[in-house]
Amino acid sequence: MLGGQSAGKSSVLESIIGLDCLPRGDGVCTRRPLELRLNHSMDGEPWAKFEEVPNKKFTNFNEVKQTIEFLTDKVCGKSKNIID
Repeated sequence: MLGGQSAGKSSVLESIIGLDCLPRGDGVCTRRPLELRLNHSMDGEPWAKFEEVPNKKFTNFNEVKQTIEFLTDKVCGKSKNIID
């Protein structure tokens, strides 16, 4: 999904999937490409998985937000700059 800063891309994605799972805040929150795979299991409990965190299923979506923030800071730093 492409769009300008603070255009509502995260809000649209969350509306589609019906989960509050993406970081929020002032300024730029998502400063790098993100691939988040959401799966809906047969028992109805949604879970998420990150390629950077192998062998772990996330069912706590606050933990998903924290992991996105951690992985973003790991690649981009904490200065809130955007990188190539």
